[in-house]
Amino acid sequence: MDFRMQRRTAGLFLDIFKQKQQVAKIKFKPQKARYRRSTVKREFRLSRSTPEREGISSDHLTQFLREAQVHPTINPHTILVLRNGKMISECSYAPYRSDVWHVTHSMCKGITALAIGMLADAGKLSLDEKLCDIFPGKLTPLGNPLAFRRFKTITIRHLLTMSSGVNFNEAGAVTTEDWIKEFFESGVRFDPGTEFAYNSMNTYMLSAVVKERAGMGLMQFLRPRLFVPLGIERVHWETCPRGIEKGGWGLYLCPEDMAKIGQLMLQKGIWENRRLISSQFIDEMTSKKIDTPPEMGEQGYGYQTWMGKRPGSYLFNGILGQNIIVMPDVSMVIVTTGGNDCLFKTSTIISLVEKYFASDSFSPPGAIPPDKKSLAELRNFEAAAYNLNGMFHEEKRGFFPSLGRSSALPQECVLLDGKTYEVTPCGARLLPLFTQLLQNNYTTCIDMLSFSIRENRFFLTVGEGTEKNRIELSFEGEPACSNITVNHEPYLVAASARFARDEDGNTVLKVLLPFLENSNGRKIKIFFFRDGSIELRLAEIPDFESLLGDTGFLDNKNVASWLTKLVAKNDGDIFEYTVRRAVEPRVRGKKREPAGKTG
Repeated sequence: MDFRMQRRTAGLFLDIFKQKQQVAKIKFKPQKARYRRSTVKREFRLSRSTPEREGISSDHLTQFLREAQVHPTINPHTILVLRNGKMISECSYAPYRSDVWHVTHSMCKGITALAIGMLADAGKLSLDEKLCDIFPGKLTPLGNPLAFRRFKTITIRHLLTMSSGVNFNEAGAVTTEDWIKEFFESGVRFDPGTEFAYNSMNTYMLSAVVKERAGMGLMQFLRPRLFVPLGIERVHWETCPRGIEKGGWGLYLCPEDMAKIGQLMLQKGIWENRRLISSQFIDEMTSKKIDTPPEMGEQGYGYQTWMGKRPGSYLFNGILGQNIIVMPDVSMVIVTTGGNDCLFKTSTIISLVEKYFASDSFSPPGAIPPDKKSLAELRNFEAAAYNLNGMFHEEKRGFFPSLGRSSALPQECVLLDGKTYEVTPCGARLLPLFTQLLQNNYTTCIDMLSFSIRENRFFLTVGEGTEKNRIELSFEGEPACSNITVNHEPYLVAASARFARDEDGNTVLKVLLPFLENSNGRKIKIFFFRDGSIELRLAEIPDFESLLGDTGFLDNKNVASWLTKLVAKNDGDIFEYTVRRAVEPRVRGKKREPAGKTG
């Protein structure tokens, strides 16, 4: 019931805001495999071409990519541009790499809709079937008597168009294990089909429908029908606690594989002379079915698909800048991944795409004359592009004079070599909080930091309970990549660092730590005080506090009211401060003395 969901959600955030060590409400099971490029055997790569050969100037693309790099609210990871089925620009902003899979967030909703279309094409499903008929026995008047009448009318089409009206949402999913049961026992706020209410649990139920009707999960169903035909091998889809793919989030794909899916849509379901899905379903999927709030997107929504500003265009959109944008009239596909401070279709990255490719003046011909100089500038920018939030770009040496050691490392590294600090475990975790919430992956908090030099390389080791992650720090501009584990689940990170001084003259180690497979990253500061103690400060990229409000986790007034009362005794200023300290924790530590030494 909704009251239970509100209470569980409030309890989770209360524990986070009070910076407790144990906050998980459901058991975590590691799923994601470590990303390995060497496992790829039969990967299909898209054809390459020059922009001019496909009718677009290289200078136009360079301006687009450069503006994405410097825009204050765009945090680009990778941008790919296709025309006529050929890759004409591919730009990864270092340290991000196009050959590493990337979380798609809600972008994958469109892929789940494709699976539904395949089932419908095969005659195994009707879009007008009622959900309660597909899951007999799940809906009873006892679950939620007030919603029973409305729930009986919910169809697959209502799930596809985000118009079911069911209250059970993403916030409830992070606190319970049986998502199907909670969905059927939830309230329904309006008559299904009459309003748009974005809710990722609608897409999860579509995933559950695939498993019910196909007798297999989304991954098993789509592998021979979509992934293998498109040559997509590097793919992972997270599952719910009951083993069903999440459907609306949790999919990892490489950017080029995202582009293949966009090209399949552009080709109306045909790939290498083989039809994978009917053109009729794609036409239905990519045409407006329901109006959407202007703050989410003015052009409307189809089947798990947003309508675009350019006539006939549409996109699969994920939070923080994950997009597959299809523009059929100019035969173009644009893919973006990122960590932008944005939600839904109304975002600065989409606005930038529209500025360069959706205006009335953008009407590229079949081909234009070659421009070697502009093409060289484009390729040089693509090769040298970097993410402004993902690495330090200036070479900053340490403040200490040379200690006689011939080394490229700052002298502060030499002074820290071999030192270990015990940290009070209080709310500070290495994994970004946004990712913790999405994946239900919470450690018992950071309790140790240590520093070491190995073969002229400097390492920061972060201890969280029994896990010790050794992260190489680069002071030379090019970030150093490391594999870490969080509750035995692997992540690929890239770290760049520099030393500075605060206003009191204390040494500060600054670390930028992008999680290369994810949309979020960490900013780490370690303050070293003269008495031998330290302070660890963590922040996130993008800023999590603003995301917390934007994502709707605290939209429920009852939840927000309970938390304000429990955390801050109805003092809004204290509550705001408490939230900030939870999402940007500060914890103290002291140097561990050698065994047997007493002070």
